[in-house]
Amino acid sequence: MSIATSSLDSTSLLRALDAIRNWRAYALLLLGGVVAGILGAMFFYLSVRMIYWDMATFGKIIAFIGSLLAGLVYMWGFSACGITLLDQAKGQAVRSLGDALMAGLLVVPRLIVLSLLLLAVYIAIALFVIAIFLIAKIPVVGPLVYFFAFPFATVLFGMLVFVVFFVVNTFAAPALWDGNGVMETVARLLKAARQDLLKVMVSQSLLFMLVLFASAMLAAILILGAVAAGGLSELVLGVGFNNPLARYGSIASLFANNADYAKAAGAGMAILAGAAVMAVLLIYISGNCLLYLQYAANIDASEVEQGLRSRVDGVRARAVAAQAQVREAAVRQAQAQRDARAAAAARQQATARTCAQCSSPVTPDDVFCGTCGHKQPGHGG
Repeated sequence: MSIATSSLDSTSLLRALDAIRNWRAYALLLLGGVVAGILGAMFFYLSVRMIYWDMATFGKIIAFIGSLLAGLVYMWGFSACGITLLDQAKGQAVRSLGDALMAGLLVVPRLIVLSLLLLAVYIAIALFVIAIFLIAKIPVVGPLVYFFAFPFATVLFGMLVFVVFFVVNTFAAPALWDGNGVMETVARLLKAARQDLLKVMVSQSLLFMLVLFASAMLAAILILGAVAAGGLSELVLGVGFNNPLARYGSIASLFANNADYAKAAGAGMAILAGAAVMAVLLIYISGNCLLYLQYAANIDASEVEQGLRSRVDGVRARAVAAQAQVREAAVRQAQAQRDARAAAAARQQATARTCAQCSSPVTPDDVFCGTCGHKQPGHGG
């Protein structure tokens, strides 16, 4: 099966704007962010108290654990939000909050495994390039090696960045949200990168432009609305953006004599700004879901997945064989040690002293034979 050739109407990026009407996605993303923020603040407070009590090491450990838990909780809410947006992009009924949270929780371990796999790939590539650069330190031939090594490393890292940014960033999470396993997701990513990298790059650029336009529109709505509301606020309450104090001082002087109104206005505008940021993020997530459905959802990556699994099985088989060899070597060494101890005991027993009178065994410390009482030589008269 090849890439699905869906119609433009069913995959248009403009459908990503529908995400701002998905209240479940708002709720799940907000829930994940709020809970993660509360956890982070609690553990940060505990870490500060630990440092204050001269337990800096424990404070750092607590801060690390808090950051890890907050990240996992936010990843959970983010995944649940993405699952509801993927349902919407498919034209299906959006699942309930409970079902979305349960599905998002199941996706978190796969997201972690995929992230660790990408990190391992980056480390492997970095080590490979470092090894080449170490070869370039050889006198005389070093500059010639570096002449080829530096452009090669440049292209390698450039392609890695583009693939991660445009393909992995676009398809990885939606593929996992769609129920794919880690290996199947990697296979789809590789197949999409081979077949449609340029198309995906162009589509992702269009998505960025859409997100930028939506951000500008939301910012304009907030700014223009704040100016209009400020005019009426000045008319009714005597405070607002058109207050004469603002012409001669800083923005903080707008509500210099009305602290309560300043707090209320600041809190309200902060909530509006947060909602606008969430709306932009939902549009971007929904756009990635649409791109996934257009380019990667129906890719037949069975051959690539089979190749990946065969390589993984080969590495696993070699690891098992290496472990078996290590165990066999350990068994042989233990057996050799036992044989050496047995041989030493046998030699010791063979050289043991006996009584010259009755041939009974005696030790070098015995002055008389314990059997016949004969005095042993070497102990005087």
